[in-house]
Amino acid sequence: MNERHDEDRRLVDALRHLAGEIHQLQHAFLDRMAEMECKIMSAISDYATAVNASFDAIDKAMDGVNTSLSGVSDDVAFLKETILQLQTTPEDVALLTAAQTRATGLADRFTAFQAAIEALNAATERPSPPA
Repeated sequence: MNERHDEDRRLVDALRHLAGEIHQLQHAFLDRMAEMECKIMSAISDYATAVNASFDAIDKAMDGVNTSLSGVSDDVAFLKETILQLQTTPEDVALLTAAQTRATGLADRFTAFQAAIEALNAATERPSPPA
């Protein structure tokens, strides 16, 4: 009976030791997961910062292009009005009207493009961290 008791005690001790090792492994695993989560979130944050910087640069460039396109459209309208005060042919008027229509169309398309970029910016904004 004593041998059986010793064997049971050794088995209980082995199980306790195994439970301790499992507990240590569990903590090590959770620590490693938390570390990996921090690295992943940091990489995502770095990427989002870089993307937002690119969007800012695109937005600034688009503002300049939009201003230029609006200026071209205004210049063509002014030129058309000035030339119409001179003697012009219907062909001249048609050419000026086509140029003004094209400039206005480009400005309108660019405005739509700018709106799409702004929508993309809004969709990719980083949410505020929970309180």
